[in-house]
Amino acid sequence: MTQGITSLLSNTVYAISDAATHFSKTAHKSIVAFTFDDQAAAKMEKQQKGITSHINGVLNELLEDRIADLRSLYNRIASIVLARR
Repeated sequence: MTQGITSLLSNTVYAISDAATHFSKTAHKSIVAFTFDDQAAAKMEKQQKGITSHINGVLNELLEDRIADLRSLYNRIASIVLARR
């Protein structure tokens, strides 16, 4: 059960991160197309890479915290069930 929940959370986080990345890339390409400014495009690309990296780090940290919470809950439930036997 823990593996299933972990997989679900992991896939959800990945999907959100991937969607945000695609949206950001599309917005970036649109702005570059309208401005025709190579220097601004390079600057935005550099910022985008930093933001994407930061978002992934934050999402991974949140996921790790939730997984730790789920493991702790699972262990508590297992100890209660085993104590009743």
